[in-house]
Amino acid sequence: MNQRHLSDEKQHQHYYHQYQYQYQQQEQVQEQQEQNTQSSILQKLKKKPQECKICY
Repeated sequence: MNQRHLSDEKQHQHYYHQYQYQYQQQEQVQEQQEQNTQSSILQKLKKKPQECKICY
């Protein structure tokens, strides 16, 4: 029925999850560099990208 919407959603998910994966890779590198203190966790939470409305 709604073919166009479905394909848009697929493209969107692919792009978003690709981005999220790259973001997580960066996070892991940073985590190794700094000690996992409470303040660094809070900073990471602030930096996290907003959750995607379509995926979640």
